[in-house]
Amino acid sequence: DRELFVYDDAATLVRRHVLPSGPVAMAATAPNALFATSEGRLVDSYLAERPIAAVRSSSFFYRDAAAPAARLALFGGARIDLFSTAYGEAPHYGARIDAAGAIDIAATADALYTLSLAGTVTAWSRAGALLARTTFDEGSDARPLSIESVAGAIWVSFSKGCLSGTCKEETIVVDPISLTETATMNGGIVEAVTTDKRTWALFDFPDDIRVLDVTDPLHPAQVASVAAPSSARSIAYAAGKVIVLGDRIYTFNDATLA
Repeated sequence: DRELFVYDDAATLVRRHVLPSGPVAMAATAPNALFATSEGRLVDSYLAERPIAAVRSSSFFYRDAAAPAARLALFGGARIDLFSTAYGEAPHYGARIDAAGAIDIAATADALYTLSLAGTVTAWSRAGALLARTTFDEGSDARPLSIESVAGAIWVSFSKGCLSGTCKEETIVVDPISLTETATMNGGIVEAVTTDKRTWALFDFPDDIRVLDVTDPLHPAQVASVAAPSSARSIAYAAGKVIVLGDRIYTFNDATLA
């Protein structure tokens, strides 16, 4: 799986080149063959008796994405690439944000937000300019987990007390402009979906599904809750039903969570 076989007139094997990286796709136009490999791009001069090959490790792989209005933010750990999706079929590159230390991203229609290992929330403009930055001190043994945009507010989750054996998770609600804390909820936010003035959210520690009134997004009010199904990791809403993906797909009443 790391050899290139070169045939003359599709009949006679004339040479074999051992490739330095495992290819997954190939295109060839004399005198070169171009490969996409597990380690980057590879060019091989296949007409030469000995391979003249070079690997360019320029591929970059993203692990998360946020898509605010007509924008796409792709998060790769050390950086965030910003694209416009306002026109055409493909995103158009716009800017890059240095996101060293960031562990998660979220976005509203007006801004992009990052959460760092230090518990720092940073707000960026749609063009990638720094707007504001705040570090939340949740205690010496607090560990930031995730950041989520919910109904225009920002939710940030932390784990606490794990070093002392009383592990729990909390989610703080943050004003997206001032980056100040406005409310606190028990449990860590996994995912949320909002329609009109209602949010359906999936939480960890405790593992439950909640219906929240977000008429005031900075002060969400719980309406109902139910234990989450086994291995629940994602939540969605459609046609009056809440759909949860766990060890199987579950549907719930959108008002009572029955």
